Amino acid sequence: MIKWAGIVDDPAKYQRGELPPNARRLAMPGSMGDMLLRAMPFIAPGMFIAFAAMFVRTRASGAVVVSFPFVAVGVVIGMLLMIVHELLHAVVYPKEATVYIGIMPKQFAASRWRAGRCRAGGLPPCR
Repeated sequence: MIKWAGIVDDPAKYQRGELPPNARRLAMPGSMGDMLLRAMPFIAPGMFIAFAAMFVRTRASGAVVVSFPFVAVGVVIGMLLMIVHELLHAVVYPKEATVYIGIMPKQFAASRWRAGRCRAGGLPPCR
């Protein structure tokens, strides 16, 4: 079952459960900064391609191709799609599991937590 948790200040309230004996804990980043640093190798190539395309297009057309209103609309759409992204993660949990989805304004992120027993492998959010 997937439940909406709303705005969450303390995710530890939802992160509970017991790991099966054959589960292995994943090494989780200690802070948001560590997580962003680990994500950088995956983010950098896409950002490079996007900025290179904007540069080439600006040089070819002789005009600025980035418009603030469209950037703002893209940010809003991206924030809404974070919820969809987390729903896609939550769908793979077993039907008997309770998965909470909420927004953490302190981390400026959308996330999901599973209550109850964790899957083998100790996949997040089980710790």
